[in-house]
Amino acid sequence: MAATLFDDVITFIYTRDIETSVDFYENRLGLECVYDYGGCRIYRASKHGYLGICNREDAPAQVPQYGKRNIVFTFVTDDVDGWFARLAEKGVYPTDPPGASEKYGVYSGFITDPNGYFLEIQKFLNPDWSPGDID
Repeated sequence: MAATLFDDVITFIYTRDIETSVDFYENRLGLECVYDYGGCRIYRASKHGYLGICNREDAPAQVPQYGKRNIVFTFVTDDVDGWFARLAEKGVYPTDPPGASEKYGVYSGFITDPNGYFLEIQKFLNPDWSPGDID
């Protein structure tokens, strides 16, 4: 049986304060809200990737620290430094500034959203793999 692909991907994260998250993802990151359920919004993060932010009373007050069962949502771009410069103009500063990782073959840095989720802004350094070219 041949492998099949899904049409799209949505990663959902949860918050106790939807308005703070909305401000961060819309006004600071500049993501487009493609659907608003009221207590849950879905943002276009790339051509075929989405991020859902949902207000939930049972959302963790603080997400685990990086490496301790926390997700990392990665935004892939060729302009890592430009993104960090634009984010700094909006008061968003890196938790880990951009740098190269020989181990993973990427150039990336990290920011943290208001809920404590890690967001990576990354460029692949391996010329053999370019996810933006895959359709």
